[in-house]
Amino acid sequence: MPPEIETAYPEKQFIPPNLKYNLKISPLFKMKAIITLFFAMFTCCAWAQIKQTLHRTFVADEATQLQLNLGSANVEIRESKGSRVVVEVTVAADVPNEAMMNFLIEQKRYELEQEMNVQSGTLTLSSKKNLNVLMVKGKECKEELHYIIFLPAKIKHAGVETTSKN
Repeated sequence: MPPEIETAYPEKQFIPPNLKYNLKISPLFKMKAIITLFFAMFTCCAWAQIKQTLHRTFVADEATQLQLNLGSANVEIRESKGSRVVVEVTVAADVPNEAMMNFLIEQKRYELEQEMNVQSGTLTLSSKKNLNVLMVKGKECKEELHYIIFLPAKIKHAGVETTSKN
């Protein structure tokens, strides 16, 4: 047994020289280290959610009514001046990079088709493609579409159909 050192504090024991610099790590430091490691691992393995906004204009001279078949319930209707229907589509997708997002846009994944029924005066805007599940490197990429439709005052909104095209 090592000899005890007489000090003002009798409960203190002799500390051998090799253990003299025993560092104690505070709980706050441990928590900061764990959080830093978590974010470092997350950022190297995670894909960013990339967001782009597309604008499409449709001539609606004879239209008195608008029907939307977009496959999405996330639609906002705003009144505008003029005779054209303007559609702003905001696409947010979990894709690995912007080049992938640009490729999806160039492949017309988010394009809209217009169909005008002159007899009823109904302009129908539909998703051009069925948005099948998007897989990249075996991982499903989630997509969120938000539509803002700027509608002339003379055109009435008939409704939104939220089922996808097959």
